[in-house]
Amino acid sequence: MARCMPTLNPPKTLKAKLPRITNPIPSTQLFKTLPKSKKFTRISATIMSSHLKQQQLPSLDALISSDRREEVMGAIKSSLSNCLSETDLHLTVPGLKSKVRGKVRDIYDGGDYLVLVTTDRQSAFDRILASIPFKGQVLNEMSLWWFDKTQHITRNAVVSSPDRNVTIAKKCSVFPVEFVVRGYVTGSTDTSLWMVYNKGVRNYCGNVLPDGAGRNCCINVWISFSVSNALPHVLGLVKSQKLHANILTPTTKAADHDVPVTPDEIVKRGLMTKDDFDEASAKALRLFEYGQQVALEHGLILVDTKYEFGKGSDGEILLVDEVHTPDSSRYWIAHSYEERLENGLEPENVDKVLPDAPEELVSELAWRALMGTTSLWIAVESTGVHRNFPFERKYELPCVPAAMSTFSKVGEEQEKAAKEARENMKTLESGLEGKRFFGGEAIGFADIAIGWMGIWIRIIEEITDVKLIDEETMPLLSAWFQDFLEDPIIKERAPPRDKLLEHCKGFHKKLMATST
Repeated sequence: MARCMPTLNPPKTLKAKLPRITNPIPSTQLFKTLPKSKKFTRISATIMSSHLKQQQLPSLDALISSDRREEVMGAIKSSLSNCLSETDLHLTVPGLKSKVRGKVRDIYDGGDYLVLVTTDRQSAFDRILASIPFKGQVLNEMSLWWFDKTQHITRNAVVSSPDRNVTIAKKCSVFPVEFVVRGYVTGSTDTSLWMVYNKGVRNYCGNVLPDGAGRNCCINVWISFSVSNALPHVLGLVKSQKLHANILTPTTKAADHDVPVTPDEIVKRGLMTKDDFDEASAKALRLFEYGQQVALEHGLILVDTKYEFGKGSDGEILLVDEVHTPDSSRYWIAHSYEERLENGLEPENVDKVLPDAPEELVSELAWRALMGTTSLWIAVESTGVHRNFPFERKYELPCVPAAMSTFSKVGEEQEKAAKEARENMKTLESGLEGKRFFGGEAIGFADIAIGWMGIWIRIIEEITDVKLIDEETMPLLSAWFQDFLEDPIIKERAPPRDKLLEHCKGFHKKLMATST
């Protein structure tokens, strides 16, 4: 069961604290009985205020750097103890039949309608981490704004909003498919586009992904070694790169995680009919394109998001859940995107500047990390593969970027990179003094990490005709590398050299063609 971390602000349970609805919708007279709410500090939702709709909105940078930030921070701090973490309306409001507690929303069954209360709960990886002041209000009002603005694309299930945290919606039969739309190659989860592409997948959810060099490949050279099949995948797309066209990567729910599915699988498994899927997917792509346009007008890039659809009682497909919120979407800062991409940096996002974490939280996270490391160490010990923590912390493989630059550069720039790589190799040479392996007398994690790099460096030397590991000045490193390649474990798992060389030669040819 999800819990709040004890080091963060504890949840506060609020029961039936919604204001009286002044304009109740037909057939939902039960909501007239809602008691008047307790007066909590509120944050003004500027974009939702009707008297400001005609005014030009300030830029993102102006909002961040203005006095408005101090005003909002004051309201946040004064509301830390009044977060909407729990609701129990079904216990006090006649007509509400049951409650379903989601990660963020409390959903009440009101017959033909659902009452959705967006709380301030903050979740990540299916756990409730904390309660964030105004989070529920912001998510609810942001979705309402987008629902209103996208009615020219699709109708939605929203009926009314009697409170800043509450939406009353038509009850729909929701499709068991999330319509994930992506415009960029990014992400860190198992189902994210970058992670699957980095593993060599070239057909994802029915989308054919391109091979070959990306437009920034001279700066970003990505080689991924797959442990499962020990074959390299030379990546054509660069992380954070914009796709040539937005793509749909639908998922469906398994027991505890999302599972990518193709359109054909959705139809074959009976999750949706072909006509319903075609209509919903077309709407999702149009919604995303419109969302990107609006976001860019306000200095943001809508990177990816997810939509959910359902069928109303009349059979019409309606947009449900939430739209373009920070919980369901990824946003980047637009003005710095190109420069950071060119320099191989991660794009900036809205939460780019954060204060130092509380000491209690840091301590708790450190404890959990130590427990995880200890568990890993025990597992490693049992397999006979040892770690040398002091060495791994001292040497963080500074030769990697220099070696990769040797592969991707020419002329004087290549000579400079090669010289830097050789100097860094000497650092590794010193780490072997008096030892057979970096991990000691037995092969360790450091050897495996440096070994993959060594395999790559030998390939660089052959393709570029530039010597990086010199047997005369680095005898220990040269001998270690031969021992590494002869180790039975490595022999079993190392990529076939001929295939690796073939891949890398082709990639180097594309790099050189692009650089000229």
